[in-house]
Amino acid sequence: MSGAKRTDLLTSEYQRLMNAASLAENAAGHEAAIRRELASAEASIREQQQASARREREFDKTINQLSEDLRNSAREFQQRLTQQQEAFSRETRRLDERLDQQAQAHRLLAEFTQECVARLDAKEKSAREYAGQWLRDAETIVAYIREHQQHGKFAPGKLAELEQDAATIHENVKREHFEAAISSAQTLYRRAMTVRVEIALAQAEWDAWLAEAEKGAATLLADLDAQKLARWVIKSEDGEQEFDAEIEYWSEGQFTALCQSVKTRAEDLRRNAATKTVDELKQAVSGYGEARAALEKIIEEAKARQFSSIFRFNFAETLAESLEKDGWVVAETAWEGADQDAKGGLVNGYHMKLQDVSGNGDETVTIIAPDNTVRFDYFAQDNNNTRFAANQTRKLNERLHELGLAEGELRCVPGHERTHRGEEQKRDFAAVRARKDKREKA
Repeated sequence: MSGAKRTDLLTSEYQRLMNAASLAENAAGHEAAIRRELASAEASIREQQQASARREREFDKTINQLSEDLRNSAREFQQRLTQQQEAFSRETRRLDERLDQQAQAHRLLAEFTQECVARLDAKEKSAREYAGQWLRDAETIVAYIREHQQHGKFAPGKLAELEQDAATIHENVKREHFEAAISSAQTLYRRAMTVRVEIALAQAEWDAWLAEAEKGAATLLADLDAQKLARWVIKSEDGEQEFDAEIEYWSEGQFTALCQSVKTRAEDLRRNAATKTVDELKQAVSGYGEARAALEKIIEEAKARQFSSIFRFNFAETLAESLEKDGWVVAETAWEGADQDAKGGLVNGYHMKLQDVSGNGDETVTIIAPDNTVRFDYFAQDNNNTRFAANQTRKLNERLHELGLAEGELRCVPGHERTHRGEEQKRDFAAVRARKDKREKA
């Protein structure tokens, strides 16, 4: 007969607790955290919007510098483009849809610019005058790109190409190669307008993803902060029970590591936003989504550990009360690693030492492990008493069956099939509390 037995516990009560519990956040604290975290993001977004508005005003001024023929056409196109963009903004919510529709609107530029060329071709002007007009208009757009757009970031090398083409056209005009100059100047104007739109579109996309990343970081940081004060609420027929969720403790460091990771990424975004590419900003947005999924998993796992701890303690109390009928009393209890743990080892196994009330020295040590198994080690005062283990196993099986706490009969702990006494070190509860390797299995 074995001196150490174990079995799996029925977890219906544990599952009931898990299903009945819901997480209640501190609403006022969460709202304050969101306002605090969003303040910086909103300031950055306002700055982007103001910069965009300045670029639009400067382009309006640039249009006024064009020749009369192109000025009216450019303004007409800009108005049509603005109207379409406003309509897109009202009708779409997803960022990728909005950017795609914006790109479609800008593609109209190529067709519209071609219309402008056709209109001017129909007018009677001298070749010199015609070449000069096209060159001045093209250089006006090139100057706008140089002075008001981030061409180095969004269209590297394009400005230098445009300026080189303009220099070549000047040479053709100087040599009175007007036909070549006219054709080249028209091409330069179209290319310059295309580059301007490409940069504007790239800038808009970059601004949008930066705003998305900054808002994502801010809301996630606020949500993480809110979890520190969250509470579990268990509703039942007897009313509500509420207690601190303590996600930091019950996640065993995972929550703290996630918070630090998100803070590091958010700080990197704040400090180095200007150097980020669109792909890097997209990765940041995706990363915050992944972090939010990780947070949900951490909360669920922390919940499981916390309610498993409650279940272990409740099981021990229920069993102790039942065994009092057989003359057993609780002599000592301990959580594994209690001396090494901020919360007294609640996340670990629970040990309970029972002694025969008659004082004959017989003991039984009960270990309820986090994996929802229970182990019993028997210690008869008389080392030659081989019947004690058999009697204890029979009584415990009866009690566990009556209480509906175990899945099956007690079975031998591997390695103890031929012993009639448990492991002696299990009786040392001071060692249990001091244990650094806390996760003993039953």
